[in-house]
Amino acid sequence: MLKKHVLLIFVILVITGICYVFMNRNYDPLSRYSYYLSEDTRYQILNRLDEREVKYIVDYAIAPNEFTDYLENSSFNAYHIAQYNTARKSLLMLKPTEIVNVVELIYKRDLDLDECIEKYQYLDYYTIMNDLIKK
Repeated sequence: MLKKHVLLIFVILVITGICYVFMNRNYDPLSRYSYYLSEDTRYQILNRLDEREVKYIVDYAIAPNEFTDYLENSSFNAYHIAQYNTARKSLLMLKPTEIVNVVELIYKRDLDLDECIEKYQYLDYYTIMNDLIKK
């Protein structure tokens, strides 16, 4: 009788483990995301962002139109989306991928973002990058 109880518990544990592994392999990290995503956008998000960045976007319900233009840049950081959008409003001569490079370099140099945006507002990308690299 004791052997049957132990065997039953063992079988239940094995089945539970198999189910857990199967569910983890098929889990969609964007399943809780409240915005509609095209297949192309979904593919970009899942392939270009790490697990923590995807979780951040889902948890804070950041709309895809706020960050999808920046995904093409390999330096994109999901935690700086608000800063990219702030810079985009003022740095009108820059493309989205250039904005990512400028903002990331400003953070790398430990400079004040608002001060730099005001300073670089009417400059082109190469002038801004030359100035930031010199610092």
